[in-house]
Amino acid sequence: ECFSLCDDLTTLDFSENSKIERIGQECLKFSSIKKIKIPPQDLRIEDNTFFNCVSLEEIELSKNLQIIGNSAFYNCKALKKIVIPKSVEFIGLHAFVCNKSLKEVIILSKLVRIQYGTFYSCPSLEQAVIPISSQLSNSDFGDNVNVVRIKVDNIKSTYI
Repeated sequence: ECFSLCDDLTTLDFSENSKIERIGQECLKFSSIKKIKIPPQDLRIEDNTFFNCVSLEEIELSKNLQIIGNSAFYNCKALKKIVIPKSVEFIGLHAFVCNKSLKEVIILSKLVRIQYGTFYSCPSLEQAVIPISSQLSNSDFGDNVNVVRIKVDNIKSTYI
């Protein structure tokens, strides 16, 4: 919980040469972070890392990221868009639940396992771009009645 509850921390930007290998579980939980660039060596966003970071607006994920943990971005109300890199293989349970401003989700990975309720209660969600090879369940998008389009592999579009 290294920066948990830090009200004055708004930006974290790790250089390409950063020696930081992991941002730990619950590290930024309840902080006022607005913008972060995840270090290139970081292969995993731990469970609850950005839990209730209601000011988080922008995040650049590591191009080497493999796992997004359970509730990693739970209740990040200001986050509008998330681009998940090609390297991601797993998105945890409730990873993006209650992101009230999230409008667009782009998953670049070809093989991703998405856990139950990942994008549940994201009422502003309008578009999701998801690889055709992704493993989805019926409740991954839950109660998001505003989802207008789900693109699969940037080739086919399904309108809801």
